[in-house]
Amino acid sequence: MIHKFPIFLALILFFGCRTTSISNHNKQITVQAVTLAGIGNAKDFVLEKNYNNAALPHLVKPIQLSTTQHTFSNKSFKAFSEAKSIQGKEMDIDYIDSLESKPNFLNINIIDKVALVKQFNNKENEDVQNYLENKKEARIVTGLSLVFSTSKMNAILEADNVYLAEEGNKAYVLQLRTNGKTTQTISFSEAVVFAFKTEKFCWKENERHQVVIADIIDISETCSGETYPSAKRAKKEIDYFKF
Repeated sequence: MIHKFPIFLALILFFGCRTTSISNHNKQITVQAVTLAGIGNAKDFVLEKNYNNAALPHLVKPIQLSTTQHTFSNKSFKAFSEAKSIQGKEMDIDYIDSLESKPNFLNINIIDKVALVKQFNNKENEDVQNYLENKKEARIVTGLSLVFSTSKMNAILEADNVYLAEEGNKAYVLQLRTNGKTTQTISFSEAVVFAFKTEKFCWKENERHQVVIADIIDISETCSGETYPSAKRAKKEIDYFKF
């Protein structure tokens, strides 16, 4: 399922993204409501980083996430305030530097990458995989820093498990489960997203001698074993050994 995004969104991302440390992890600050598991091309610049969403995978099964709560710093709250203004969300959150008590935000990350890779290689995502095969610089959003209302954030933190699920009109939602049962779904449209993390793909040959996605890794890491940073490179290696 390929989703194209308007050019003006790409322009917002181009002028609205920069890299900084959020809760001790390097993330890209954004004013745009970036989508978890969204795919696009990443281009590094000296002063800023551009991320343009271009495709979304079809999630046949929900993907498990990790959720952690963190306290705002002056820098992260400024990023949140800018994003809230652009995204037009009503959230009454105050940050007073002189007070010990500070507001909180959530970090949400994809942790079951094995299950996500398996879904990428399914026939339901054949069009997305074809897109990725021709985009060496493709990245996937695997983490978000965001804020929901207090009641929503408490529900997320109190759930036994949280999943990324596809619901209704192919929109992604947070699926909360307790004692193995779904208790609530929460739309990302209710949140203010102010930072995100992207990772890259590794490719390999499967048992049918087809090029498939092998792993999703941090952008600072290298593909290991018999896996390669691009589908083209993997195919070249396969053809070489066949020869």
